Amino acid sequence: MVAPRKVLILGSGTAGITLANKLRLLNKPSELDIEVIGKETKHFCKADSTMISLGFKDYKNSVKSVDFLLNNDITFTRETVESVHPYSRVVVTESGKQHSYDVLVIATGAVLHEELIPGFSDESKHFYDLQHSIELYKNLEDFTEGKVVIGVPELPVQCPIANHEFALMLHELLKERGVREKCEIHFVYPEDLLFPDGNISDMFKSKFDESGIICHTGFKLKDIIQKNKEIVSESGEKINYNLLVLAPPHRGQDFLLKSGLCDDKGFVKVDKETLAVEGYEDVYAIGDASNLPIPKTASAIVHSVKYLSRRITAQVKSLNFFGKYDGSVSCSIAVGMNNGITLSFSYTEKPRVPLESRADFNYKSYFSDTYFSTFLRGLM
Repeated sequence: MVAPRKVLILGSGTAGITLANKLRLLNKPSELDIEVIGKETKHFCKADSTMISLGFKDYKNSVKSVDFLLNNDITFTRETVESVHPYSRVVVTESGKQHSYDVLVIATGAVLHEELIPGFSDESKHFYDLQHSIELYKNLEDFTEGKVVIGVPELPVQCPIANHEFALMLHELLKERGVREKCEIHFVYPEDLLFPDGNISDMFKSKFDESGIICHTGFKLKDIIQKNKEIVSESGEKINYNLLVLAPPHRGQDFLLKSGLCDDKGFVKVDKETLAVEGYEDVYAIGDASNLPIPKTASAIVHSVKYLSRRITAQVKSLNFFGKYDGSVSCSIAVGMNNGITLSFSYTEKPRVPLESRADFNYKSYFSDTYFSTFLRGLM
């Protein structure tokens, strides 16, 4: 492969911004042109969404301008991608402009599709973007009794254990208000385990039991019956609710479905050890846009960006590179007032059952400070 002179990054979210900044740190402008195409003007730290929805954090500290977050000497094109043509190394945007590249990185994230579940938009709340996090906070402000059903209708979704965090912290919030005994909290999950590793699943089940949260694993959502305020699983299990909080279905971008690069849900098919798109040596995908067999989290993005930036930089400088991406992930969540946990694992290393600590809680609580100043800047 000829040494690349231009990298084109699709997406101005966590993955796109972090990779662009990391590449700029590793390569001089005279060595490599970097262009980011994205449509967003503001960037939201999604790791704060559960805390915002529960009223533990002010959303104003979780949003920054995309222009501010990109390092110098990076071209930011604010447009929507219309189509990708990997054989001719061209991306076409909505305006009709063609953007050429030597290396393409797809970092377009996941799209929320509430309409895929009839009744979802009318009945269910969620915290998967800033607007809905604020709306959920308003719904919880006056909630003092009744049944809350929380969970995940289908996988994959961004940071699935954010839903575990929300359930555990809602328990703490209602307890703090003195109304916990008037409320039921139910948690639904489509898999038989609450986490792919059995020991971690047992840990979460134990935490739920201690908190009086009723678990329904293997609950694959079939219907939301609005008139009965009821959800129904494929097996026929029914649960009534007063407040419903479900993760919306996630899909890849529409233009990817037309590209032939992705699976049936629109997530780009990549080699899990090189991040290269199947069939191409000059196209990669990272972050939530890919079909990597790891959770879609900011931490996973940081590890994959670290790998891919080194891989691309080696190509720019005509150096040999034999490294492989190991699928490293580290997830921190709050599990109680002043208690948090961190799970670390990879393709080959299983997570250990963590100890709860105030340090992990503080890291989660102030994560956006590190996120904006260090993670996104490519300094990790």
